[in-house]
Amino acid sequence: MIHLKQALSSAPDDRAKLYNLMLALRQTGQLEQAKPIEARLIERQNRNAWASEVGLVAPGLNNEGIELEKSRDIRGALAKYRAALDLAPTGFGFRLNYALALCRLNRWQDGVVELREVFATRPLDPDNGDAAKALYIAREQAKTRPGDVRKHP
Repeated sequence: MIHLKQALSSAPDDRAKLYNLMLALRQTGQLEQAKPIEARLIERQNRNAWASEVGLVAPGLNNEGIELEKSRDIRGALAKYRAALDLAPTGFGFRLNYALALCRLNRWQDGVVELREVFATRPLDPDNGDAAKALYIAREQAKTRPGDVRKHP
């Protein structure tokens, strides 16, 4: 059991080690010491289930947004991109699509803010050429149309 505890110090979220330690504690009658480990395992499982769900839902929302844009429903697409971004804030493509949809709705200043965030989160991304071009255009439009800021739908 000491070896399991030492092994956990280098990998505290290792599921197999946690499970084996919990079993060893139970087998030796140390039920109270096993309870917090069981709670960690359950929390880890719940966290993984949530991540898996988001991993499926957010891209689906983004794809729905793309389809809505193809059918010229930019407002509907914007809502889908926003929902995907709310679920997965670090999703680069979600934020870029959201920013571009804002620009397509002439919400240039909002688009500039979101495009800047794209660069802040992924400054070295090789696909940022399109985002850089969009940011340049959005900045220029925001200068000539400063009153185009609108509330989010």
